Amino acid sequence: MNMKLLLSISVSLAALVLLTGVSCTRQELPGGAVTITLSSGRPETRGEVEIADGSEIYRDSGTGDPDLIVLLFNAEGNLTAKYPDFGQIVSNPTPFDLMVRIGSDTDGNPIASGDYTVYALANTAKLTTDGWPLTSETIAGITSQAQADALLFNAAPPASVTRMPLVAKGSLSVDAEGRGNATLNLQRPVARVTVRFVNQYGDDLILTPFNFTLHGVNPDRGYLFPHTPDIPAGITYGDISRNIASPSSAVLPDNTDPANPVYEISSLVYPGEGPYSCALSFSITKVGDNTVDPARAFVYDNLPVHNRRGEDIPSIARNQSLAVTITISKGEMLSFSFEVGGWTEKTETVTFD
Repeated sequence: MNMKLLLSISVSLAALVLLTGVSCTRQELPGGAVTITLSSGRPETRGEVEIADGSEIYRDSGTGDPDLIVLLFNAEGNLTAKYPDFGQIVSNPTPFDLMVRIGSDTDGNPIASGDYTVYALANTAKLTTDGWPLTSETIAGITSQAQADALLFNAAPPASVTRMPLVAKGSLSVDAEGRGNATLNLQRPVARVTVRFVNQYGDDLILTPFNFTLHGVNPDRGYLFPHTPDIPAGITYGDISRNIASPSSAVLPDNTDPANPVYEISSLVYPGEGPYSCALSFSITKVGDNTVDPARAFVYDNLPVHNRRGEDIPSIARNQSLAVTITISKGEMLSFSFEVGGWTEKTETVTFD
């Protein structure tokens, strides 16, 4: 079973004391300011696939600044404090940790007691150039919680990314002495769909033509931050398809290990609602070195996407993974497996100290 990817942010707030006569700038911060400790996770705990999916928090190669934004909204929904505008990196406690300190609220005063909502997002610098177009609101111009909640990606996710957006929001209470704590889970705003074809036929197979479609799993928009409900109204669902026509073919080398598929389709998708179905058609035109004449055709249409208990998979949430495994076995038998689970595991920690 896939392990959940939970990028944890622990947030605690200690007394905020503004030093008299000291300006609050990124170069000179007062003592007792909000401190964010960010742990990016040790590389040895993550495999090549997890690193390659762009979900690490990036830092500027020159300054070391993280590609990170933290927003703190008060009970009225107004922006109270943020990083990096009122903060700076103060130390690297370990090679895998990063500490950022916020000196004051947006007016230069200590953060007052009360209830707040904390928003954190990482890897935003290349959202547009990486193909993650947002609504007209810009992250840099956010001044209210309502604006943050309304942020939408307004096109389907890009096929590949160099930086995966990571987002979270949660509650924070600050007492009369300026202390408080909260815990957030920093997650990807998308799910991943992976379709794997496993050849246990006993010989290499050539499939011509080859057509596969997973229906209705690809919404055309999605919220940046976790939302209730997390699926925007009026979205249009698209399909995930792979179509190969003659003279090209799908080549499936013999491989009896289901953990090593011989043919794979992968896509990022926004959260969506099922039920889902799939269609698969192909013809076996060659087995090993032997041409099959006439070719043996297989057609599956509107096949329900069920879990192992035979139940519809009703939805796919952010940070989940839908794995579809299609196995071709001896005797020209096909089996289908559909499972929804977590992505992969990684831990991030942000602490307001």
